[in-house]
Amino acid sequence: MLLTSGPKVGARNRLLVTVVAGGVFASVASLPMVLLASAAMVRGFHISYTDLQWRNLLFWTVFGVTLPLFGRVTERVAPRTQFVCGIAVFAVSAVIGALATNWQLYLVSPALQGLADAIVVSAQAVLIRAMLPSDRVGWAFGWQGAVLAAAQLGSPALGGFLLEHTSWRAVYWIVLGVGALAGAAALALLPGRTGEPGAGNRNASPSPLPVAGTCILGVAVAAWQAVVLTGGLARFGAAAVAVAATATFWVRERRAPAQNRYLPSGLLQNRAFFFTSLRGLLLYFPVNAIGMFLPLALLAVDGWSTVKVGVVLLLDALVVTFAGGTAGSFADRSPQRMVRVGFLSLTVSAVVMAFWSDTLAGVCAALLLLGLGVAAAVPGQSKIAMEAAPEQDTGSYMSVFQSAQFVSIGLASVVFAPLMQGARAQALSRDGFEIVCLVCAVLFAAGVVSVVDRTRRGDERTGTVQAQDMVGSLGGND
Repeated sequence: MLLTSGPKVGARNRLLVTVVAGGVFASVASLPMVLLASAAMVRGFHISYTDLQWRNLLFWTVFGVTLPLFGRVTERVAPRTQFVCGIAVFAVSAVIGALATNWQLYLVSPALQGLADAIVVSAQAVLIRAMLPSDRVGWAFGWQGAVLAAAQLGSPALGGFLLEHTSWRAVYWIVLGVGALAGAAALALLPGRTGEPGAGNRNASPSPLPVAGTCILGVAVAAWQAVVLTGGLARFGAAAVAVAATATFWVRERRAPAQNRYLPSGLLQNRAFFFTSLRGLLLYFPVNAIGMFLPLALLAVDGWSTVKVGVVLLLDALVVTFAGGTAGSFADRSPQRMVRVGFLSLTVSAVVMAFWSDTLAGVCAALLLLGLGVAAAVPGQSKIAMEAAPEQDTGSYMSVFQSAQFVSIGLASVVFAPLMQGARAQALSRDGFEIVCLVCAVLFAAGVVSVVDRTRRGDERTGTVQAQDMVGSLGGND
């Protein structure tokens, strides 16, 4: 179903993309609130800040690793049906998070939340491609980013209020209600089976689901992260499992028929898509490292109140909310240029964060630059990836694209956690946070270079945009 241009249709576009983004609205809103509750969880469950990273490990690993699996599911199931099922799984995760009485039971909640988000997100790209023409894809991802940033606008302040006056468990009851509203809106407004991507595909024999490959890769990713989080004999055991699972996954991918592999057939030969996915690691790995550890540093090291931290964290979300749609429209015209501008802004943000995050002005400036960078880079990245993906394989390709990003987020929390850990189990290090920010600045700068190099060589193409057009755009002919 393609929607033509015009004022009324433009309003409908915004409504439909808002509903699509709403599938993970509650989950996104819960993340900053749960981050603010970290200190309370450490005290309540009697764990360390390193132990706390198991929450991030489970969520992001399950989310990232299962995305390609559910991307294949979109070939079999109407995307709206899959979308609503994911919201139902999220509701179960919220109930468990609210009622868990010990740390082990609580960890079931982020694992299920990651599964729910994978189910929903893998259907989102398919729905966007079905509902919008190609010249509005960048705008759609920008608007979706703005909607999700709006989810973060009130959530830090609300989370701070709940922590001051009630309990962190109230967070889960609130997002449960928001998720129920999102499910109702999806059932009422999103298109059903008719005209959806995959509908024409369902008469053909869909490719087998890579269940075995997904499970093996999940074990490998979790084990490699456990190597960092554990010590002694447990670390050696985790390393042995990680090596064995990685080798098994590699052998299986080489020997299995193309249609049975975890990665879609032809993906590695699609240079534009492959390099865009790799660049996504340089974007999401450092962005989310800063996003995860900045609130912890302000709360546990600098002694800021939860309400103050919650209000300050609104800044980058405000920027993305108001700039997302406009940045997406620019990305439709020149996605590479927008990605480059985004990485430049993020590089400066990380440097400011490293040297001046102990002052209110420094934190505010860094968050504003962070918001601008995300608003510029994300829709451009998504535009390049989607138009490089074969239309009939949108779900599976875009799920791999997003999987690389989200697995990197889980790795960021685990890799940087030892740097952040202070001398005591329930303490954090300011020096460690500054080192994290400097490492992030280097990664962002590498992202800038990767865009310049790829566009100069003309290797990166999006859809029908040819290499010579890109060279012309770099000369100022956008």
